[in-house]
Amino acid sequence: KQVPVKEYLSKFEENRKEILNQGRLKKISGTGELTSQELPEGKAKKLKEEWIDLYTSIFLNLEVIRERSPGALGLLLYCVYLPHQNIPKKLLERLTTDSNELSTQLAELQTLISSDQETVSLHEAIQEVILDIGDPLSSNCEQDQEVILSNLGKIILDFKPFIAQNPLKAKMIYQCAIEDIKQTGLTVALNYIGKSLGVSAQYLSSWIYADNPSSIAVLAAPNSTESTKQKRLADLHLALGSVLDDLLEWNAALESKKEALNLFRDFHGKEHLSVAESQNSIGETLHALGQYQEALKHQREALRLRRVLLGENHPDVATSYTNIGTTLGDLDQHKEGLKHKQEALKIRLELFGEKHHIVAESYNNVGYSLGELSNHNEALKYKNKALELRIELLGENHPDVAESYNNVGHTLRDLEDYEKGLEYSRKALNLWIKLFGEKHPLVATGFNNVGAVLGNLGKHEEDLEYSIKAQKLREEIYGERHLAVAQSYNNVGVTLGNLGRHEEALLQYFKAFTLSCQCLENFHSFHGLVLEKLVTCLGRILSIELKEKTKQELIAICTGKFGSNHELTLKAKSIET
Repeated sequence: KQVPVKEYLSKFEENRKEILNQGRLKKISGTGELTSQELPEGKAKKLKEEWIDLYTSIFLNLEVIRERSPGALGLLLYCVYLPHQNIPKKLLERLTTDSNELSTQLAELQTLISSDQETVSLHEAIQEVILDIGDPLSSNCEQDQEVILSNLGKIILDFKPFIAQNPLKAKMIYQCAIEDIKQTGLTVALNYIGKSLGVSAQYLSSWIYADNPSSIAVLAAPNSTESTKQKRLADLHLALGSVLDDLLEWNAALESKKEALNLFRDFHGKEHLSVAESQNSIGETLHALGQYQEALKHQREALRLRRVLLGENHPDVATSYTNIGTTLGDLDQHKEGLKHKQEALKIRLELFGEKHHIVAESYNNVGYSLGELSNHNEALKYKNKALELRIELLGENHPDVAESYNNVGHTLRDLEDYEKGLEYSRKALNLWIKLFGEKHPLVATGFNNVGAVLGNLGKHEEDLEYSIKAQKLREEIYGERHLAVAQSYNNVGVTLGNLGRHEEALLQYFKAFTLSCQCLENFHSFHGLVLEKLVTCLGRILSIELKEKTKQELIAICTGKFGSNHELTLKAKSIET
């Protein structure tokens, strides 16, 4: 109902004071983002005032909605734990009685949300405020959050592409769904065994947890219901693994995906598409971890299964060829990698025709392998073809277009057309920042590539600035033990060498070499590349003591990693001091 302006303003000010007096706003009470931002005092004060006003306004709306329709407020709480844009109405219908009830509740929420024929959206700030307030329906916010996540978990597998838009929220829901199934399965088993023993499930549970935790594993009372749960649990673990990949939590992702693989094998047997999907997904995570040989094993098994079960001309078979081709390239087997990528392109052209974004991806992949084989003019043709297709099919503001700008820039650099290469590299960097923000692995790649072209143009101070940005960003994203960080150490070393700062360059090369030995399971061309630069750099250093110390450390590292007769060990031993 409408309220006179004067009455509303009076109520607004009254609630605003009450909210401040109670210290209810986490964001301005010492525990939230606004208190930790390093802002000028005036701007910080303005931000806090605006947040308080927003908080008060939304709080008043929630009070009215709670009074008129608790069901609508409950629906709003579900929306808070989902990505804020384009929430499918079909998802929300599953949380209400029917579409009529949903329409009634959405009408009550029209001051806070917007909706079209198929989706509902609300502003992120509304979600933040409600999370800051806690559940306005209940004093037990923690318990109600568990109920919300549990209910979402029961339906979320039907909406995987939507929930993946917000990996953090997806992770919460998937983990809750997995825990629910495990707890339910254990309860069923305890009741079953407890009846046989003449004791309660609660007594049996306390005995197991207190004295014999490992016994939980044997409490499987197999029946059709439990079998269905096993399949659902496998699906959830695989979906969670993909979300953890997006969050760069690769070790946790690998663990979740391996659990999915084991569950799928138990449920379907070894020859099934779900097993193939799990194998392929595990390969992707191992590849991200730099464990290329292990990744290749899983990717090849996925390809074998897909060819047997789907035939040769299928999109998933083409995907497997592409993934294997990429991993072979990372193992320096570029000719074999190119063959696999060409096979993928052939299948995709046959299935989709020329004008398809997945075909553009294959053109790009083939171009990359041609470049690695130093066939740069052919590589440029394929990469330009990919770029043109992507702009035509996807528009200018798309991650695939940024990737193509970057790849064309790289090939132009290989062809020594540095000015044009810089133009394309900057386009890629700017588009990545626009799409993903400053803290993203692709932005680090963009910094690195712009720096490299600036170095080619003789602008070494600017090159160093970009290379250090890339290094710091990669350390922040990946931690200090990742091949991408080792590559950044190497790049900074190159730039420092170009500036004549050879001792500093030596330190960067040494860090790159030792880290690559930790990250890569077997010999890789990157080891030889960095050691070669180390040796060259040592030749430019005057300190005999530093040369001898570095030489002995390199001999020890190479002997331990590759053996005493490996070419790198022999090269380290031959360093002149």
